[in-house]
Amino acid sequence: MVRAIDAFKVVCEIDPPARLIQIFCFVAANDGCLQADMQEVTGLSESSCSRMIKWLGDWKSDDTRGLGLIRAEIDPVYWRRKKLYLTSPKGSRLADLIQTQLEV
Repeated sequence: MVRAIDAFKVVCEIDPPARLIQIFCFVAANDGCLQADMQEVTGLSESSCSRMIKWLGDWKSDDTRGLGLIRAEIDPVYWRRKKLYLTSPKGSRLADLIQTQLEV
């Protein structure tokens, strides 16, 4: 976990909370996953997940800049579901860096 935090600090220049890393790593490991599936696996509430997704996305809930690491798209099968993807290149770069750090 310490290596993942260090990778976040390098790419995003923040000291992230554990939940933010947890959500990012889930999306990185399951690119294109549904937000509802992520909530179920992580055990986080819908509101916590939504806040973390916005922070990892382009805009946070308070209309300040997000980190630009993931994007949420409406599921074409059912409009009420969101699918989550890493952004390219920033999100992919961080995922690769975390994976490299964990392999060391």
